[in-house]
Amino acid sequence: GKKTSRILEQLLKSNTSSDSIRWASLIALARLEGKKALTTLRNHMNHPNWLLRDAAIKSAVALRAKELAPEIESRLKDDALVVRTTAVDAIGQLQLRSSSSKLIGALFDPSNAHGGKALWIHTRILKVLRDFKYDTAVPKLRELAKTLPNDRKTKVEIEQTISALSA
Repeated sequence: GKKTSRILEQLLKSNTSSDSIRWASLIALARLEGKKALTTLRNHMNHPNWLLRDAAIKSAVALRAKELAPEIESRLKDDALVVRTTAVDAIGQLQLRSSSSKLIGALFDPSNAHGGKALWIHTRILKVLRDFKYDTAVPKLRELAKTLPNDRKTKVEIEQTISALSA
């Protein structure tokens, strides 16, 4: 109840709590309070600690909190690749089809590639675009394939996605 929520909030705000305790506190607080925790989740999506940003997104998914879509979308540009990937997965799990164009933008984000090769986030984005049947993506996907000349694996995934969306 309220007493447990207060304890969890204290653990979450404490500078002496470990990151794992703060992560677990945020997850537990969201589960305990449900939609009443949306403000806390919204605030933690911008927290300096990537682990708490990640926990806030995962909690939003658990609560089916589509109203946090703008905050989740903003994490597609997060400094931490883990958080960007969690945001992609959240968009898919929450069926945020209106976020599809932002997913396309993330495919072209230089921070999602290294040494001319796409990082794993591309695989997750392509899956969500296929799940959404977002055929508007096809021209941009063709363009993307040309920007990754040394990345055979991702080019194959892009071609498979184009094929699935064109069917």
